[in-house]
Amino acid sequence: MSSNIETPQEMVAKFKGKALNANVIIRQVSNENVSEGGLDMTMVVDKNENIKKGIVISVGAECPKGDGEIKPGDTVMYNSYKDSDLTLEGIGYKMVFYGDLIHCL
Repeated sequence: MSSNIETPQEMVAKFKGKALNANVIIRQVSNENVSEGGLDMTMVVDKNENIKKGIVISVGAECPKGDGEIKPGDTVMYNSYKDSDLTLEGIGYKMVFYGDLIHCL
């Protein structure tokens, strides 16, 4: 049985570009909105609907290194009102300034 879901490593490997300066390239992933009982609540409006989840694809050279470093393949949250759309080879990405990210551990 094969799955159509890509792993973060496959997403990173497909990207044919590089983030510059303090920008981060992200591939948005869907927010799971399932209750503990298994009910799909995707039609329920979230009061934080501008906060999205994504996988880091590329990190610019001016992004901080060391503790809390964000690397390709990491999961982050970001404000969708502060992103820029980017399409490369038919795949949609988001470009976000490093300071606007929340690192999910």
